[in-house]
Amino acid sequence: MHIESVTAKASSLKQGSIFKIEPLLFDGQRNGQPISLRFQDLYPEIDLTDVKYGVVFTQSCDLSRELDDKGKKRSPSVPYITVGFIEPISRWFLKKPIRVDRTLTVEVPGDIPLILIDKVAASKKMTEVLLRLIQNNDPVYFFLHDQEQAFFSFSYVNLTKAVPIRIQNYDQIADASIAGLTREFQGKLAWKLASLYGRSGARDYEKDEISSIVDELLPAALPNGVGLGAEEFDQCHKLWNNGSKATRVKDILDIVANELSKKPNMKSS
Repeated sequence: MHIESVTAKASSLKQGSIFKIEPLLFDGQRNGQPISLRFQDLYPEIDLTDVKYGVVFTQSCDLSRELDDKGKKRSPSVPYITVGFIEPISRWFLKKPIRVDRTLTVEVPGDIPLILIDKVAASKKMTEVLLRLIQNNDPVYFFLHDQEQAFFSFSYVNLTKAVPIRIQNYDQIADASIAGLTREFQGKLAWKLASLYGRSGARDYEKDEISSIVDELLPAALPNGVGLGAEEFDQCHKLWNNGSKATRVKDILDIVANELSKKPNMKSS
């Protein structure tokens, strides 16, 4: 499990604290008049569409407000809280489109051509990319998934998309906090933020869990087109380069129809 729920207001924020973005309002000015600003107003260059949660990047020791040895409440040692954003995995798919070598564009009646893809080759290539993300081997992206908390299923954080928030907003971020990373993944986040390279030695999931996640994400990650087996793809490729156009299109469509009748296919445009 990556994430633990916050059942009571914590006295201090921690690295990995997860908070709701929507209720946050920050003090600002416009034409000399005080106004309240949303996150999107502060950073209009960042697209926060469908982004509901942020995560604290700043180290826990710099944010501590626990009592010291003399019983005095500590003050945070930094002027800003650095935060990132938890984004749905669908955004990552847009950032990481794979290039498939074995594709074939068939001109069929109508305005939209038929795109055929060797689904075996495409799946193999995309599986490698997904495993790199899921096992947190990607230096830039931090993968989050928690089956027990559906709103964090299949998410990621872009570690280079970090913004500062003044420490004066500490209390409202703490009030908006609803969860936090488990101890293991707090350490992993800290390590990745420090290095932006590789991953910690702890294993994220068991092998069967990783396979299950890949199987669930793979259909959405593959490029648009009709997926064919390697043999069927080769048949279509040969047909497209031989014979009359009308005949070869008919034969190719027959192969595609037969393939689609076997089992669910990859997404189509």
